[in-house]
Amino acid sequence: MTLVLWPEMIETIPQATFGWPDSPRTGRLWTARYWCSGIVPSGLAPVRITLGAPRFPLRFGLAGEIPNLVPPRSTFRKPYLGPTAFRAVYGSMLDGIGVDRIRAQVDAIRETSGADPVLLCFEDVRDGADWCHRLIFAEWWREQTGEPVLELLDQPPVV
Repeated sequence: MTLVLWPEMIETIPQATFGWPDSPRTGRLWTARYWCSGIVPSGLAPVRITLGAPRFPLRFGLAGEIPNLVPPRSTFRKPYLGPTAFRAVYGSMLDGIGVDRIRAQVDAIRETSGADPVLLCFEDVRDGADWCHRLIFAEWWREQTGEPVLELLDQPPVV
């Protein structure tokens, strides 16, 4: 049996660009999973962008949450959306909120905490096989502002 996939049938999975901050205050946005061991040593401000809070103990306190970055509740129902359909729904939601409003929320957390926010959700995207809304947000933010959003490494790179 031969499987034929037309180009429009292939889902493009967003890929993370990984990095480590030179200091906790670089003026950049970061993303990570709640279990990322780099959050505490990075000095970044952990921010929840998930519908629910983690049901496991965190190794850090949250600096805040940005409910506007939580995907619509409808996207959590079966059948689950693939990356392409999710991008359309979530991107439309983000477009409705707008860069200025999101930036104001990010800047408020940066001002209160004294550090750049690291936006947190649950999925482990390190191997490139999984995706989540924080990666879709990172793509959207880069497209709208020209500012890249990096996924936090588990530890500083060895130089």
